[in-house]
Amino acid sequence: MKRHIIICDDDSVMIEAMEKVICGDAELEIVGKGKNGVEAMELVRSKKPDLILLDLFMPVMDGFEVLSSINRNYQQENRPKVIVVTGIARDAVISRIFELGADHYILKPIRSHVLLERVHEVLDGSRPSSAAVLPEDLREARKYTEDDGGIERVTDALLRLGIPVNLNGFQYLRDAIMIAAERPQVMNAVTKVLYPTVAKMNNTTPFRVERSIRSAISIAWNRCRESVIERLFGGTVDPERGKPTNSEFIALIADRVRIRQRL
Repeated sequence: MKRHIIICDDDSVMIEAMEKVICGDAELEIVGKGKNGVEAMELVRSKKPDLILLDLFMPVMDGFEVLSSINRNYQQENRPKVIVVTGIARDAVISRIFELGADHYILKPIRSHVLLERVHEVLDGSRPSSAAVLPEDLREARKYTEDDGGIERVTDALLRLGIPVNLNGFQYLRDAIMIAAERPQVMNAVTKVLYPTVAKMNNTTPFRVERSIRSAISIAWNRCRESVIERLFGGTVDPERGKPTNSEFIALIADRVRIRQRL
């Protein structure tokens, strides 16, 4: 009998890519697809899948909330298995998803053989559920997601702008920029999706995230030389007009990261 899987991701291209891989395995069947956490929970109730491939960063209801909802509403013997699909390999994020009951995780960009290996590992129980985040897993994850230098470029840009690394706003900005680089559409929902996501990653509130980012950008604009701003942003920012908004700042650096990744 085929094992039933649902996919939940707000990126239709990602859904299509995962669906193509899963459908190529005779033992697996896609029984539902959703674009946010609310749709995911509806599919869990109606389709009773064996496994969910779950994105973390989605509108309406994100992956963290889906994991929490499954924990509240399903006993261990009845709950579906969950593999989180994410482009963020920070220790705190990976640890948090396991605390909430995830059975495994896969890092974007997804490699076909890794997806199938993870799915069968989790469904067959050959890997311990909530496997504790093994140090070697995290090292591999961090290396894989940072091979393209994205996080190093973001860190370097923030340091060159004079933002102190010990500020909360530094970490919040870096997380927000990395999420926006992976998912440009999140910039259409900064207050509803991006800030809450960064807040969950750092165990704080969306209000504090927004305020800390705004403060960090103010420090950068007061400290930084115009020549550095010009090198980082080109003609997209006019220092005389005043500092950019949080959204403008995040989008500008995230765009530079995406451009570099394509080169």
